[in-house]
Amino acid sequence: MISVKTLNFACMASQPSYQELEGRLHDLQSKLDEQSRILYKLLETEDDPLQAVSGFLEEKKGLDNERKKYRILFEHTGTATCIFGDSGLIGLCNREFEELAGYTKSEIEGKMKWSDFVAPGDLERMMEFHEKRKHLSQEVPEEYEFNFVNRFGEIRNIYLKIGMLQETKERVASLTDITRLKEAETRMQDWNRELEQEVRQRTLQLEEINRELESFSYSVSHDLKAPLRAIEGFTRILIRSYATYLDADGRNYLDLTHQNVVMMKQLINDLLSFSRLGQKALTIRPVDLKELAEEVYARQKQELGKELHRFTCKPLPRVYADGAMMKIVFSNLISNAFKFRRQGVIPEVEVGYHIEGGKNIFYVRDNGVGFDMKYAGDLFGAFQRLHSKERYGGSGIGLSL
Repeated sequence: MISVKTLNFACMASQPSYQELEGRLHDLQSKLDEQSRILYKLLETEDDPLQAVSGFLEEKKGLDNERKKYRILFEHTGTATCIFGDSGLIGLCNREFEELAGYTKSEIEGKMKWSDFVAPGDLERMMEFHEKRKHLSQEVPEEYEFNFVNRFGEIRNIYLKIGMLQETKERVASLTDITRLKEAETRMQDWNRELEQEVRQRTLQLEEINRELESFSYSVSHDLKAPLRAIEGFTRILIRSYATYLDADGRNYLDLTHQNVVMMKQLINDLLSFSRLGQKALTIRPVDLKELAEEVYARQKQELGKELHRFTCKPLPRVYADGAMMKIVFSNLISNAFKFRRQGVIPEVEVGYHIEGGKNIFYVRDNGVGFDMKYAGDLFGAFQRLHSKERYGGSGIGLSL
């Protein structure tokens, strides 16, 4: 958000300050007075008084032109400006001040005080500042905000910058109307409150959904797995004790039933892991990714047994992350890299990273079957498969974790 001070400075960036302007005018007047004294002296002492007077008038004309130029600058500063003394009576104001106040210069200059334009709630504070300023107190702020009341009773939010004119007791005040800025700030605050309220409501809804998910997880864990255990147990008994009474087709049906029960149990376990993942609070701490990747590979190596394979882990940095979550990430990526291998090709898996655009980019690279990039958006969805489950087992939920 643009500050009021920046706005005021932007308006005055290409103009001399009011203090400088009035200081120059004061210097010009001093020069005129000095020239007058010189003129009288010339008339008394010079042999050619006419030439002396001519030179004096030429210089006076130049000074008058300078005064007119500074007056034009004063009238076109871009902010409402007025000048007043100890009495508070406004001696000079520009066109912008007229427009802000709703009065003409003839009605303001020499007739109205600055306090006539201050809202009652701010008057006591500003009168205190004015009194202190009479004694050149350093405690008086040079910039502050107040409520300005114009001729029609309208209240405008004003940013005021005020200073003393050098070698005088007059003050020059620059007033910037920030009413629209204040209104915009109020609207922004209202929007923030509405957004916070909506976030609270969404949070409550999310908490309710999480409670329902916990209830669902409990139901899945107990109500669904219990009959599966029974089916698995009876199937195992049939295979062990009654296989000799069945023909080849019967034994095949029992094997398929048992395999599907095992797959269903794995799906339920994966679904429970998936549902609990979002409920777990992150524990951020330093994590040695190289050590973590090698630990995951050591467990994967046991599952591979004597199968030929190659694994390379290049140097990896320590990062701040949730160690348990990072282990899940590496476990799924590395296990998938070995699982989705090409037939007749020794699987090769490499873990590493590189810096790109000031960011660490980590990768798990393999020489496996790969996938069509047009399906990349589905790769990390729950229960999404890009290859047949007959050839590559699993529930299809690993990468979504």
